[in-house]
Amino acid sequence: MDFSDFPNYFKAASIASAKFQRYYKSIKRSAVILLILAVIVMFYSFQHSEGLTIVYGVIAVLVALSLILTLLLMIKKYDQLWQECLNFKASCKTATWQFVMSVGEFATLQDRDELQRSFENRMQHIIKEYQELIPHLDSAALKQELLTAKMFELREASFEEKKSFYAQERILVLNDIYFNKAIEHHQKYKLWSLNLILAQVFALGAILFLVLEINAGWSIVALVTMLLSSLVSWLELQSNLERKQRYTLALRELEGMQQGLSKVTLESELDEFVWDTERLISSPNAYWLISGAQKGKQEIVV
Repeated sequence: MDFSDFPNYFKAASIASAKFQRYYKSIKRSAVILLILAVIVMFYSFQHSEGLTIVYGVIAVLVALSLILTLLLMIKKYDQLWQECLNFKASCKTATWQFVMSVGEFATLQDRDELQRSFENRMQHIIKEYQELIPHLDSAALKQELLTAKMFELREASFEEKKSFYAQERILVLNDIYFNKAIEHHQKYKLWSLNLILAQVFALGAILFLVLEINAGWSIVALVTMLLSSLVSWLELQSNLERKQRYTLALRELEGMQQGLSKVTLESELDEFVWDTERLISSPNAYWLISGAQKGKQEIVV
């Protein structure tokens, strides 16, 4: 499905998540650059003994600006808003695929007005869980259709068309996304591994210079910098390794889903397959409502 084929809340959440992601990364990047500039200016002070008051003043300004940006991120909570928008987006997407594939509470409904009311009711339950996000959503996107013509068109498709469409547009699309993410974090893991090795080699070089009493001032700075670089590298190594393994596991699960879908031969089997698959691939981000007697919230955690 194209972006325009999804409900208005999905589009609004997508736009908002991209906006908050951009805000968070831009401010975070600026804060880090300011700290790097402060370190560079500090290095300048080792080579000059005059005018250090101005140099220290510049360092103080740079650190203060970085602190202001850090406090801004903590107050605005752009990272949390970004994640909440992604969760809201995942919830809308799951509900959309259930509607298109005639799953859950949408399985037995045929009348267009009843389908409209049922989907609106489902979305209202989801919206209640993300009330704080609504003021941040794109107003232009919210004015668009809740149910698009494409959603009704796909819902009325034949069994084979639905099965093929779900395989191509849901499972294979996710497969491509997870594959690219796994490759991305694998490359980052290799880069941080190289950085860790180089940092420790340079740290040993700085220790040797200190033992030989060569440029003691610069050697201390280099040693501290390399030790900090090693610490950051260890943290990034673990983080990227965990993400790579998580996406690799997701790829294996998607492979199993593709094999399972190929064995589906009945409409009822397809409904059950889509229900179970959506529970798996959307967890733990999507908000789920269990149809039937149970009307509470269920957290789906793999």
